[in-house]
Amino acid sequence: MKRGRGDDKPADESFETRLINLIVKVGDKNVQNLSSHLDGLSRALEGDLALHRSLITDTVFDCVHWLQPKTPVYGTLVGLLNAADDEFGAAVATRTQHELQRALNDHAPVHIRGLVRFVAALLNARVLATAPAVELLETLLLVGETEGGACPAARRDWFVCIVLDALALCGGTLSREAPDKLAELLAAVRRHAATREPLRVAAPLLLPFGAATADDDVEEPFDAMWALVTALSEGGWSSAHLLAPHRAFEKKLEEAPQHPLPLVTIPPHERGCTYPWLLRLRLLRPPPVAAAPDAGAGGAAAAEEGGGEAAAEEKMAVEVEAAAGSAASLGVAERVLLEESVAMVAHAFVDSHKLGAKLLASMQARRDPPRP
Repeated sequence: MKRGRGDDKPADESFETRLINLIVKVGDKNVQNLSSHLDGLSRALEGDLALHRSLITDTVFDCVHWLQPKTPVYGTLVGLLNAADDEFGAAVATRTQHELQRALNDHAPVHIRGLVRFVAALLNARVLATAPAVELLETLLLVGETEGGACPAARRDWFVCIVLDALALCGGTLSREAPDKLAELLAAVRRHAATREPLRVAAPLLLPFGAATADDDVEEPFDAMWALVTALSEGGWSSAHLLAPHRAFEKKLEEAPQHPLPLVTIPPHERGCTYPWLLRLRLLRPPPVAAAPDAGAGGAAAAEEGGGEAAAEEKMAVEVEAAAGSAASLGVAERVLLEESVAMVAHAFVDSHKLGAKLLASMQARRDPPRP
């Protein structure tokens, strides 16, 4: 992420670089100590807000755009800074609306998703008041109903998926602070699910392998995100793979003031607008079911005559099972969360594979249990 240097002195340039790196890299390693890292970083930044408020704000929004798997981290960081300086929190809330409105006007799907995720994270961190955040989700969710026949099916699906993605992050907060509103949002999603036409039927040309595409090769984003939210709601809005650092600071965040989120307007669909997330490849597929060995005489004879071949097949089966074991042990919520995180990183680092690989490795390290 490059920042303008202006007329600052070399010493200031070095300080700016260190400051940016601290914000960008928070949460990359040692997730077990994430809360202490966030606490330390927020305390360090408190003293810099007076002189470097713009730099800190710009860096946070850069991270919100391009490091979307870490959105909960930056929402919590803003929450901690809001507890120390509520003017900073108010400024972030206002800028979030401005950035989101600009992304909607420019039809920038990646930025729209990142900013709506940020709204969910700011709601969790009590930077935003509940009512305006819910109103935003309602506005996005009802685009299809509001626009009627002028709204393409892909656009309806896409906005619903944006809301589902946000609900995966903030559903727990809404279940406590606005359970009736959460129920209304989920009911609207059910109405959409009951009337939508599967894209596999509506747009068969999108299938990556044509007619040979198997059912478990691809998955529609709506199906994946709806399954994710359903699983989370049934499991108390908690998952080992759901990053929720705000929970470690609930008492401190509750004491901070909350801020309004100005309304946004959704521009109508225009010719040439496209909507991503039409079909998604499955990254974590269940392991194949191994065929039971033939215990008869024929099976025994085959084992004797082709012992080497049988041993090789058995070794391959063990390797396949080991490779797919993690997928087999994952629930729906965990699988979709991991697949979406990988997809977000791959898109953000399409021009920097090395940095993308490092971030994916850090994500794996965050989810692996500590070794004895």
